[in-house]
Amino acid sequence: MKAAWWPADTHAPSARQRCSRIVAHLRGLGSPVCLYTPGDAAPDVLVLSGRCDPDSLDHALDLRARMGSVLVLDLCHNHFYVEDDPDGRLQRQADAVRHAAASVDLVIAVSRALAEIVLDQAPGVRAIEVVADAVEPPNIPSRPAWLTEWRAHHHLRALTRWLAGHPEVTHASRMVWFGDDDGPGLDLGLAGLRRIRPDLELAARQHGPLSLTVISHSATRFAEVTTGWTVPTRHVPWHSTTFSQALMAHGTALVPNNLDPLTVGNPANRVLTAFVHGLAVVGDSIPSYAEFRDCAVLDDWETGLGAYRLDTAGREADVAQGRAIATGRFGLEAVARRWLDVLSAVGTSSPSRPSPAA
Repeated sequence: MKAAWWPADTHAPSARQRCSRIVAHLRGLGSPVCLYTPGDAAPDVLVLSGRCDPDSLDHALDLRARMGSVLVLDLCHNHFYVEDDPDGRLQRQADAVRHAAASVDLVIAVSRALAEIVLDQAPGVRAIEVVADAVEPPNIPSRPAWLTEWRAHHHLRALTRWLAGHPEVTHASRMVWFGDDDGPGLDLGLAGLRRIRPDLELAARQHGPLSLTVISHSATRFAEVTTGWTVPTRHVPWHSTTFSQALMAHGTALVPNNLDPLTVGNPANRVLTAFVHGLAVVGDSIPSYAEFRDCAVLDDWETGLGAYRLDTAGREADVAQGRAIATGRFGLEAVARRWLDVLSAVGTSSPSRPSPAA
């Protein structure tokens, strides 16, 4: 079986996570997989990775009609949630995803919760499976990379100096939030930090000093959220060559979530990333965090920001357990083989409409 992935945006993180890394690993195992470009020979299975625009869908449907290619739509976001949409763009996108999901032979969702949302929002879906993201291990670049990315290195050194300038803050009390900034029409990201500000400031008064670092793309958005806080805060621009080292300079990852139709389908990526970088996790639960409940402090900010900081043995045991889950079930080998199993099955059988299965 020859399978090919066709990402909507080759520069998007999802294209690396759910296309290029998977293809490279499976090719290393000897599987005949590749990235697709229009004009290539028709594959047995074509994975539309977030690609739902009418032209791409028409192209894929033509391949199925002429060459018998099995079509798979891979989704990693809840595109059906539309809140602030003055120009109607988000609604048009939701309609395109709904139409594409009902047109293909199989939909793959990044989480079970997202699969359930897809089944609810796109009633014409024929079959659906769940394939999680594979965790990415820490990236420590070589010296030549530092020389070409000197500005990012400068920001990392500034962070190191800033943390050293707060010797009263223990490593466990160095809090960090990382991720995307808020976007138009979405209530996510840094909005969660604003909500837990009282918890952070109270914990600093009652349980000892703490600091907060934000690793993100927007210093402006960071300033809007954290101006006036009584705990020390610092922004570090996100960059692939410095992210891992910046993250590992901290002891606790904060993962606040507003449980709404957008976040409920999110994968466990931030928890996974924190654990493989050696950080303890304190946050709000969403369905994909369920299997980490025994090794992360969820839905209890008072404990997570307070007594948990002082429990060195407990934190170390939690991180070890979390890392084992992350590198096992969510490791690249396991996730790539899950992809291969799902695509092999759909490529050799006529899919029916089951309940979503992990």
